[in-house]
Amino acid sequence: MPYPPGGGTDVIARIVHGRLQAVLGQTINIDNRGGAGGSLGTDVVAKAPPDGYTVLFTLNSHTVNPAIYSKLPFDSQKDFEPVGRVASLPQLLAAHP
Repeated sequence: MPYPPGGGTDVIARIVHGRLQAVLGQTINIDNRGGAGGSLGTDVVAKAPPDGYTVLFTLNSHTVNPAIYSKLPFDSQKDFEPVGRVASLPQLLAAHP
């Protein structure tokens, strides 16, 4: 989890956590590694062995960060393989007229 505990993404991950453990028959640990808009925790996952035991639970920052940070220690498209969507939330961009 590339965000601190208690945020929206963390809450959704914890809701899904129990059911996912039951379906997979595996213990799942949520490791919160917040910082740099999700980049710190994402880097930990990018450098983990590609053995299927480390999974990134993230949100739109995964696609936004490459546009706002000139140097990331990972490639959002090449270093990750999408597994599935857990939730979809509307977003709004607003400005004073």
